[in-house]
Amino acid sequence: MKYFPLIWAGLWRKKVRTVFTLLSVVTAFFLFGMLQGVSGGVDSFINQFLDTARLRVSSRVNRAGAAGILPIAHVARIASLPGVASVTPLTALVGFFQRPSNAVIGAGVDVDSWFKIYPEFMAPSSQLAAMRRTRSGALVGAAAAEKFGWRVGDRLPLQSLNVVNSDGTKNWNFTIVGIYDIKQMHDFSTNILLNFDYLNEARVSDKDTANQIFVRLVDPKRFAVVGPAIDELFANSPNPSMTQNEKDFIQSTMNQIGDIHFFVDGVVGAVLFTLLFLTANTMMQSVRERIPEIAVLKTLGFSDALLLTLVLIEALILTIVAAGLGLLAASLIFPAMMKGMGPAVGLEGLKVPATVFAWGACGALLLALASGLPAAWRARRLRIVDALAGR
Repeated sequence: MKYFPLIWAGLWRKKVRTVFTLLSVVTAFFLFGMLQGVSGGVDSFINQFLDTARLRVSSRVNRAGAAGILPIAHVARIASLPGVASVTPLTALVGFFQRPSNAVIGAGVDVDSWFKIYPEFMAPSSQLAAMRRTRSGALVGAAAAEKFGWRVGDRLPLQSLNVVNSDGTKNWNFTIVGIYDIKQMHDFSTNILLNFDYLNEARVSDKDTANQIFVRLVDPKRFAVVGPAIDELFANSPNPSMTQNEKDFIQSTMNQIGDIHFFVDGVVGAVLFTLLFLTANTMMQSVRERIPEIAVLKTLGFSDALLLTLVLIEALILTIVAAGLGLLAASLIFPAMMKGMGPAVGLEGLKVPATVFAWGACGALLLALASGLPAAWRARRLRIVDALAGR
């Protein structure tokens, strides 16, 4: 610690330059945290939450729109296949609560089957029983209930954007009969579970159809047999299907947006490569300006190794502190940004994974060494006579 004042004085020798360098590093690692948060967060979500024992059956023609629906008659035929444990159709009601900024997604499902397909979903048995008794009932996610202040017994008016009610409006009214949570994934409990039969009977168009059919297998290793068997059932029907396990389905959906990993790695690599030259130039300039002072320190008995260490520590402090601030800002802003995108994106509960901080720390350390070592090595090799002579 006795050398810290010397290091601190070297850092702030040119205050404006140090501040701008700090801001550059903070910005670079903020971008690193945000972009890697998307990439790593999606991977973490896929690995933690999605299950190869679950299949998603969608239209082979088109996943969205009128061409992308499946008749619910498919459900009974799929359920009859060997190796299928549970099946539910799903139809989505996309809308908002009270105002357009309060976007919500209601999933019309067979609730009993849903909780078998997703055993990580948790709700009291009394509330599940109330859901069976109440056709217009709703099980709301715990995170959504916290956000909107919903309680069991509340009326839940929703304005739909995609499903017209039998009265000719897009107004829907449900009764909250329970609150579900998701084991170890509380922040993702943002949607509303509705009774498929009620939604199906009350809507004007697309009756007896589903956007997707969810399937749980008895043995996930049987996917290679059951998946093709499902598609074979409907190969010659007007509504052919495409069956994927849940991980493959989500991954293929993400790939339609683009290669996220390639985009993120490219941007982060370019930013850090530019930052390396900026920081290295700052350190070299700082050492050049202090050549006479370094010569005096050597005259006073400071060893070459000690001076090399002091310059490296200076680079480490500059880089690691700035990187820490950038990653901290990313960890605070990223979840808020994901929530602001709404439930339609499905990433409301996403946070910056811990692995991003670990990689960020390693990146900051390597950046500090790569940018500081040339300057530190020059300080180490400096000859007292040449320095004092201005050479």
